Amino acid sequence: MNRHLHSASFIALLATSTLAQAWQIEASGSYTDFDGADDAQLGVLGSYHFKPVNDADKARAESAFLARSSQLFAGYTTFDEADADGLGVGGELFFEDLYARGSLTQIDVGIDDGTAIDLRVGFLPRDGVLLSLGYNDIGLDIVDVSMLSLNAKWVQSLDQGMAYNAEASIAKVDGFGDPITYMLGGDLYLNQDLSVGLAYRDSDADNANEEWELRARLFVVPTLSLALAYAMQDGGSAMGAATGIGGAGDRITVSLAGRF
Repeated sequence: MNRHLHSASFIALLATSTLAQAWQIEASGSYTDFDGADDAQLGVLGSYHFKPVNDADKARAESAFLARSSQLFAGYTTFDEADADGLGVGGELFFEDLYARGSLTQIDVGIDDGTAIDLRVGFLPRDGVLLSLGYNDIGLDIVDVSMLSLNAKWVQSLDQGMAYNAEASIAKVDGFGDPITYMLGGDLYLNQDLSVGLAYRDSDADNANEEWELRARLFVVPTLSLALAYAMQDGGSAMGAATGIGGAGDRITVSLAGRF
């Protein structure tokens, strides 16, 4: 009997230690299939956090943000048929209530190449709330546009271990007729490990196509997650997704991420 009690206690202790395990590196891979463009996208992303991140008692997908964890990251993406590739590096910094993020991506679309810059500064008026101003620039001969955006993110805990994430942005594009674009999105965390979400994107540009995205993420174990997203939009192309400007059409994305 004592042996069984000791074994049960050891298993319980091991499970508790696993659930409370901190992580400092996250590596992920994604695959996107474009329904109307006969193309596919592969991407990898890695991040290193300056300090270990503990996801105890919070939604695992938001643990780094809620901890105000500074990080460095690098990623690579390639398209199968569109002959487009991107290699980028960047960082995200929290300094008390101040926030800054920046990245530089080298883009190669076969007949042209250039760089994309993504900058963002903001502040956190309270834990779980981020307000920021963003600037994006894509410098290609075939696509030369810039964008100014206002962004908001709010993560809030609910009863019984649930939480929600709400995000919104509005951006003014300099190029392609100078449209204004909008995004509203949110995720409901049913518990630490499982979330379901919805996002809506639109623009006042002529012939613009609104987009709806359904998404979900599950942490199979505390250090391994699987995500699935389906976006619905008429028209679009893989090139639109490669540059971040214009529609990308209907697409489905599967992602796998590990934490160490």
